[in-house]
Amino acid sequence: ILRGDMSFVGPRPLSVHESIKVSPEFRSRYTVPAGLTGLAQVTDRMTVISDSRFKNDIVYVLDLSTLNDLKIVMRTFAVIRQSDQSIRTKNRKDALNNKKKSLVKQPGDAI
Repeated sequence: ILRGDMSFVGPRPLSVHESIKVSPEFRSRYTVPAGLTGLAQVTDRMTVISDSRFKNDIVYVLDLSTLNDLKIVMRTFAVIRQSDQSIRTKNRKDALNNKKKSLVKQPGDAI
């Protein structure tokens, strides 16, 4: 980002292996710098390559604006917060289950 190779908001960079799979209709995603977050990340939350992800990249490229970038950044924080809350909830449930298991007497336990 500091060198100007990337932006805060834009299509996520692809690996060489992934970039080979990009069909010609989605090549315009390369006309803007890659970003740390993008419309596809806050819309799909997908980790695999999909046409939906690339379509969101194209929507972003065709509708570039500072306001849209700010909206994406705000949505990114919301997604991170939601993900963090989900992880905390799962950790609490796991801790409760472990505590319950430790309270259940196992055969052969001393009385």
